[in-house]
Amino acid sequence: MTYWLSNKRRLRFPWASIGRAIVAPVIACCVCVGFASKVYSLEDSLTSSAGTNAVLIQAEVVHIGDGTTLQPGMVLVGDGKIQAVAESITPPADIRVLRVAELTPGFIDAASSIGIAGGAGELTSEVTPDFVVADALNFQDPDFRRQVDAGITTVHVTPNTDNVIAGFAGLLKTGGATPNWLQRETGLFLSMCNDPTGRNTSRSRPETLYVRQPTNRMGVVWILRSRLHSAQQATATPTTESTTAAAQIMSDMVQGKVRTYAVSRTSYDIETLYRIAKEFGVRPTLVGGDEAYKVLDVLKQEQAALIFTGFSTQAIGSEQSQLRWNTPALLANAKIPFALAGDELLSQARLAHRFGLERETALAAITSEPAKILGHEGRVGKIAAGLDADLVAFQGDPLQVTSALEWVMVDGQIYSNGKDQ
Repeated sequence: MTYWLSNKRRLRFPWASIGRAIVAPVIACCVCVGFASKVYSLEDSLTSSAGTNAVLIQAEVVHIGDGTTLQPGMVLVGDGKIQAVAESITPPADIRVLRVAELTPGFIDAASSIGIAGGAGELTSEVTPDFVVADALNFQDPDFRRQVDAGITTVHVTPNTDNVIAGFAGLLKTGGATPNWLQRETGLFLSMCNDPTGRNTSRSRPETLYVRQPTNRMGVVWILRSRLHSAQQATATPTTESTTAAAQIMSDMVQGKVRTYAVSRTSYDIETLYRIAKEFGVRPTLVGGDEAYKVLDVLKQEQAALIFTGFSTQAIGSEQSQLRWNTPALLANAKIPFALAGDELLSQARLAHRFGLERETALAAITSEPAKILGHEGRVGKIAAGLDADLVAFQGDPLQVTSALEWVMVDGQIYSNGKDQ
């Protein structure tokens, strides 16, 4: 029997595993879950109408997400949360039981652009701190389901980088019929890169919205510094102009009341970013970091965290940045906190592992590390009691391309074959 996922991957039904379960049901029940528990196949569990939302997952390997594993391990899920994690659990009677080869936390994309309707920025101005990307999301976008199918259960949707100060990103789950926000406004995005200069000109006719600043990198730096300086001055000496929503956001940023993320890819932009940040007392999380391997000492000195989008960025050519495939391994060796981001997270983790990143560190880079960097490690990113039941089941080693993804769980709900179960 073959199951089809919405992304057209085939999953072979594990006849051998079922055979073993049939041959030794008494042993399995005694050792794993007690005589009162019933063992369901994947098909049974997906179509079960039992009056409980609890499920016990038995895995040959449980990747906790923080660099540790249980071999074997069990995870008890109920009411959308992880209730218990251990090598052996005796659950309540008549609970559903799923058996999988390997289990990981749901993946977290810390720099996503899915679901944005009509553009991810307000191009009529170079500085838009009061823009909120959550207001531009189309929650019916099929990309949300495609992310679930790929194991990505949480996305950090960010404004684009056409503006020097772009606005607020938002963090939400990909599963469910209604928007499930972890945080609607996570932090303010800045662009210390070449992106805001694209399409701009100061002397074209007829005039369009692209007749604006900046037109070069010096202009990006000037706008960023001048706005930060104005925010500092307004904080020290408030005026009528400083009471607007945009001015208040900038004031909160320089006072450290608002999380700040800054997009820089080349080594010289990264260095410039942290010189400006130090000057104005801002502590941004770096996003991009294609050439981070050139400035590891700077990142360590600034105690920086990095959302690394080098494996997925579309701006490499325009900025002439030089990417190295072993950058994640170099970041790990330098003990610089980082997350892989930018869609296709499993493929990114596999590539990073191929180029020297340790197995569990690669998985942490798409689970627990982005959760920490985004400040939501108390909800997502690990398989631990009390956290949201966001889980991904594999038929083998997650970092092997031959291991098929079996099913995805978001808030205790299993998604498979394009259906909510």
